Amino acid sequence: RILLGKDIFIFNGSERSFIGGGQEHCLDGPRDSAIVSGVGNSITINGCGCSFIGAGFSNEIRSEYSFIGGGKSNCACGEKSFIGAGYFNTTGGINTASNTNGGLNVVVGGCQNQACGKFTGILGGHANVIGGNLEKTFIVGSNITAERSGTTYVNRLTIVDIPISEDGLFAGEVYSDN
Repeated sequence: RILLGKDIFIFNGSERSFIGGGQEHCLDGPRDSAIVSGVGNSITINGCGCSFIGAGFSNEIRSEYSFIGGGKSNCACGEKSFIGAGYFNTTGGINTASNTNGGLNVVVGGCQNQACGKFTGILGGHANVIGGNLEKTFIVGSNITAERSGTTYVNRLTIVDIPISEDGLFAGEVYSDN
């Protein structure tokens, strides 16, 4: 269960779980979960975990079926969440143990992003927020706070080769009439 490491803790029946190396990691309760490397990473789940932290510093998973690739101080709080890398990113709830609402969220990278709804995603950037009451909402950019479900937010959008008439377009497609 532990290959190499220092100050590594495995508690509460973390069956079939694995810590590869690093130091100050903690597995508290999850089954079938892994921390591969880094410093101070933790997975704290009661029951089936099936979660993974690749590396990084002080990353935390509090939900089942979640993934953090690397980075610093990221928290996957909602189930089936994905954080690729970056720092101070949160999925599924604000960084508290009692708030684990939301799930199926993605933060690919960036810093200080919060994808807290359901079926939401932030591609990258800085200081983006998708609140826990929103669904199917996405952000590409920085300093954006989502206000509506089913919407994609961007700072700027450039469309190359925009059609100049509606001929042959499907409903909802964009064209320019100048």
